[in-house]
Amino acid sequence: MNSLSKFNSTAPILQIKSLVKYFGGLRATDDLNLNLQRGSIHALIGPNGAGKSTLIHQVSGSIKPDKGSILFDGVEITNIPMDERVQLGLARSYQITSIFHHLSVLDNIALAVMSVSGGGFHFWQPARSDKLRFESSKIIADQVGLVKRLNFIAGTLSHGEQRQLEVGIALATRPKLILLDEPMAGLGTDESERMLNLLQKLTPHVSILLVEHDMDAVFKLASQISVLVSGAVIATGTPQQIKSNSRVKQAYLGEDF
Repeated sequence: MNSLSKFNSTAPILQIKSLVKYFGGLRATDDLNLNLQRGSIHALIGPNGAGKSTLIHQVSGSIKPDKGSILFDGVEITNIPMDERVQLGLARSYQITSIFHHLSVLDNIALAVMSVSGGGFHFWQPARSDKLRFESSKIIADQVGLVKRLNFIAGTLSHGEQRQLEVGIALATRPKLILLDEPMAGLGTDESERMLNLLQKLTPHVSILLVEHDMDAVFKLASQISVLVSGAVIATGTPQQIKSNSRVKQAYLGEDF
C-alpha cells in the first residue's frame, strides 16, 4: 500500500490503555489512556518533565512500559521490537535530527525505502543503480520539498531542510502513523511555515502523534490535543476546548493564553 493511501476503517489507529512507566520511584507515565483517530494530527502538550517524550518512546518501542497496553491498527504491539513496529507502519522522528549526514538526500531516503522493501543493507547499492527505488525516493523528496536537493549531501542542508528530510525518511517506510517529537525545534519563521505546510498536507493520508512546545503550531495543526501533567492526561479535546479549559490554563497554558 502506498504511504499516502487513505484509510477505510473508522477505528482508532492507536489505542493506549492504562499505560504505566516507572523510573525508580517516579511514575513517569501514570495510568495513561489515549486514542488517536485515523488521518488526524493529535498533539501532546504539557510542561517539561510531563512525560511526553517518555510516552513517544513507549509507543515507538524504545522503552517498554511496566503496565498497560498499546494497540496499533488493531495489533497488540506493547512487547514487540521497534523494527517490527516499523514494518507494521509505525515511524518516528526525534527531537534531534537523525539522518546520515555524509550521504545525499536521495540516498538517505533510498535507505529508508529499502528498510521496508525486503532488501538487506549488507547488499546496499546507491539509489541510482535501482530505477524503482530512485523514482520512489524522488517522489518522496518532492513531497517534503527537497526534490531540488536530491544530490545535496544531507549535512550541508539547513536545519529546516534536515527536519524536512527526516519527515521524508519517515514517509519512505510507508507509515500509517508518524510519531513526531518537536519537529519545530530550532526552526526559524520561514522554516516553521514550511514544516507546517508539509505536515498539513500529510493528513488525512497519514496519522500523526505530535509532541510540540510551539503552541501556535499546535493549534494550527492538531484536530485533537491531549495535555499531560506529571505523566497523566488531564484533558483531551479540540483546540478550542483546550484553550478554554480552566484546568489546562492553570497547569500549562496560563490565563492570558
